[in-house]
Amino acid sequence: MIAQDITDRKKAETEINASLKEKEMLLGEINGRVRNYMNMISSLLELQSVYMKNEENREVLKDNKNRVKSMLLIHDGFSQSEDFALIDFSQYIKKLIELIVSSYHVDTDRIKMKTHTDGLMLDIDAAIPCGLIINELLTNAVKHAFPGTMEGEICVEFGLDNHDNNVLLVKDNGVGLASDIEFKDSGTMGFQLVNTLVKQLEGSIILSKNKGTTFQILWSRSEY
Repeated sequence: MIAQDITDRKKAETEINASLKEKEMLLGEINGRVRNYMNMISSLLELQSVYMKNEENREVLKDNKNRVKSMLLIHDGFSQSEDFALIDFSQYIKKLIELIVSSYHVDTDRIKMKTHTDGLMLDIDAAIPCGLIINELLTNAVKHAFPGTMEGEICVEFGLDNHDNNVLLVKDNGVGLASDIEFKDSGTMGFQLVNTLVKQLEGSIILSKNKGTTFQILWSRSEY
């Protein structure tokens, strides 16, 4: 009887291990396909930009390509995570800054890029909109906050407030937004996207124009 129990247990363990390996292989295949599709989209946007003679249109394509890449960074973060459900968002922010600095040829001697994060983890429902929000706000800052040879810094802060809410700050000490720009009613795609993503997080956003520009986004922390 004992021998039969041991045999049944070993058989069950073998079946479980086989099922886990099959699921890992399937997940790996899905991850590979998603990455390939996103790289294909990025390459198509890059190819199209080569044939664009209008500089403004080329910038639009570059912005869209970086949106795809910012999502690809999140995908990679989840793929490399020990827990496929969560991503180390502090590491993601650093990689996203590197992407933007490289893409827009930011002179980091003139424009300092800083981060202050608490090593928080995010699930995919929060990570994707939050990552796209940071991408939009950082892109806007590096393109417009420091015209000419003006020097300054851009900082991304991410942590929890006293009520255990997620708080994201993207701020710079540049020239600031024009006084006639109403962020929540702006017609620009970037700002419209930010407002939409904040709603997706069921959060709130506050814009401060004191000594530069500061965006503060706050939303409730998920229970993981």
